[in-house]
Amino acid sequence: MISRRIGAALLAFLLPPLAAGCWDRIEIDRHSFVTGIAVDAVTPATRDERVNTDPGRYHATYQIIIPAGLKNMPGVGGTTGDNAFFNIGASEDAMPSLAARMTLKLSRPPYFEHLKLIVVSDEVAQQVNEFPNVLDYYLRNSKMRRDVDVLVSQGNAEQTLTIRPLNEKTPVEQLQTTYNTHTSSFMVKPSRIGDVHEYFLKKKSFAMQSIKKLGNDSTFGGAALYNGTEQRLVGFLTGEMTQGLNLLLGTLQGGIVETTMKGDVIDMSIERAKRTIRAAIPKAGTDDPVRFTFRINVEGAVEKSADQVDLNEKANIRAMEERFRERLDEVLRLTMRTLQARKTDAVGLGTHLDQRHYRYWKQIRTRWEPELFPKAECSFDIRVILRHNGNINRERHAE
Repeated sequence: MISRRIGAALLAFLLPPLAAGCWDRIEIDRHSFVTGIAVDAVTPATRDERVNTDPGRYHATYQIIIPAGLKNMPGVGGTTGDNAFFNIGASEDAMPSLAARMTLKLSRPPYFEHLKLIVVSDEVAQQVNEFPNVLDYYLRNSKMRRDVDVLVSQGNAEQTLTIRPLNEKTPVEQLQTTYNTHTSSFMVKPSRIGDVHEYFLKKKSFAMQSIKKLGNDSTFGGAALYNGTEQRLVGFLTGEMTQGLNLLLGTLQGGIVETTMKGDVIDMSIERAKRTIRAAIPKAGTDDPVRFTFRINVEGAVEKSADQVDLNEKANIRAMEERFRERLDEVLRLTMRTLQARKTDAVGLGTHLDQRHYRYWKQIRTRWEPELFPKAECSFDIRVILRHNGNINRERHAE
């Protein structure tokens, strides 16, 4: 009898919450679903009409999804996806006030749970501590996911959300699909907002993907350099230097190396690459620089060979390997010189010292990036192996 009463009491206690239904459901016709955000510095052309005379520090552009416009597949019946989204902008001093201002413009509150991409202009990111300030609001938002992609635009960020989508319904989907599926060695791995936040907290320098609007399209070649000590963007790497950075980081996955041999262009397709680092610590009480040795093994296949080179001859294969080795050595030295000139340890050499030589690192960590990293000596021990000869691009005529 007692057990029945206890069971009835538990049932009465548990049944109301279960009968409540979907208590946290979101009505799609009462929210504005934001999939992309572009943040620029305020200019006279982007100033908003405001009650006060202050034009604000930031101009943000939201890309809003129109759910009804997503029904038609791209390219079917001549649709272009123009009715699947719209862009709207506003200017304010901070991201929370921007979201509130957008609510007044949209008549529906912005909803960030489906946010996929944030693009910050180089003009904003170059200002001290502005990049972390921009992302802080979205990091604190409980509806935000930690896998949102973050890009830095070379030029106006708003323009990157106006490209013409080719095989997707919206520009954000076009950019994200291209960015996450491309395996070019001239690009760095995707920068998620959670990872970027960790770099900010540790005041660690890093490279992130850059984007630039070209006509109706965009290009992803190269990388943006963020200096953790100065807490700002300090410049960009070219596509070639980004390839070198990927080799130095040990994150290179594929790509093409191009050089010349006997007056003709030859290409190697990288199939795998591995790198190790060794550091030689100077003696205590001396001002000698830290010496780093990078051992890099690269394996690949010939994509294009010179007309006058017979790939059946081992001597020619060895000569091609040497030419590719020399080319990679040039790229790595150029990349390292650029990083040291900008006092930005995006390679993570300070992290290597922290993990392998902690006693020394504890003594010099405050001086590392601005003073010691630019003076560090780096040597490169590169080994290139051509596993596949590829196709011979000429015929042997019978004598």
